[in-house]
Amino acid sequence: MVIAAYFLTAAVVIFLSVRLARLTGMIQAKTNLSGAFVGGVLLAGITSTPELVTTLTSVIFLKEGSMALGNVLGSNLFNIAIIALLFLIFYQRCRNGNISPQHLKLDSYAIVINVLLLLVLFGIVRVEFLGLNLVSVLILLTYLLSIKDLASDEGGETKDDSPLTLRQVMFRFALFSVLLIAASILITYLSDLVGKQLNLGTTLAGALLLGVATSLPELTSCFTLAKEGNLNACFGNVVGSNIFNFFILFLADLFYSQDLYIMTKQSFYLVVCGTVSSLSLAVILLLKKRNSEKHLLYIVLSGIILLSYITFITLSSVSGG
Repeated sequence: MVIAAYFLTAAVVIFLSVRLARLTGMIQAKTNLSGAFVGGVLLAGITSTPELVTTLTSVIFLKEGSMALGNVLGSNLFNIAIIALLFLIFYQRCRNGNISPQHLKLDSYAIVINVLLLLVLFGIVRVEFLGLNLVSVLILLTYLLSIKDLASDEGGETKDDSPLTLRQVMFRFALFSVLLIAASILITYLSDLVGKQLNLGTTLAGALLLGVATSLPELTSCFTLAKEGNLNACFGNVVGSNIFNFFILFLADLFYSQDLYIMTKQSFYLVVCGTVSSLSLAVILLLKKRNSEKHLLYIVLSGIILLSYITFITLSSVSGG
């Protein structure tokens, strides 16, 4: 019964994510907002709801800081892997599509945060400000700066062929957003029940089940946007979600009385693989910004990102999570 409810809720999440992705394109077309802002702020905030729920639950109720850190960093790594996979699947559309230069800025922020996390985990940097780790404070500033960058991005690159008015589109976006948030919370809860029913516990299989649940909105919405050729909103959703996920770490540190940034094998693997993936994505975005025709390099970089994710899964499995 629980397993059936899990898959039914997953289907609902997929349906709502597809609808929201299409509504994102309509909002982009009917306003002066760019795909970077709509995808990177509006859609990213909605699709990151599962990470927000599971992370705050981990620190407030379960008192598990390492679980919160692993959830955020694992989601970010998976999100970049989504982009790499879609880039390969829809290579021709992605190669010809327009990408805002603001995405490169946001990914650069993510690289800086990953490097700072690595320094904190190794104990090289241990500075607190008003009871918060300095990294958490910098994450907050980075998130606010990223919103400012995306808001300043130019829009108007999408043709408006929808018969709906802007008010109708915004109403549907708000309605589907609320439904997706509810469905995302439910599937996160159900994934935990399924894990217990199948005796997966805290093993890698259990973590992957939760990972699929929390990343399903990003995966579905990005696939829809890439398929429709809205590369700007697609990349915006991923880099925006990753920055929003880092912002969740700030909230977690705010509510967690102990040290959130503790070195474990999993956190080390995640930060290293996440840094490699973010660097590879930055090069892809830089090549796109320069309209480079180095096709093989695009493919190699996408492969490195996917290999980083596979490496993390393999190392976590071998070391026992």
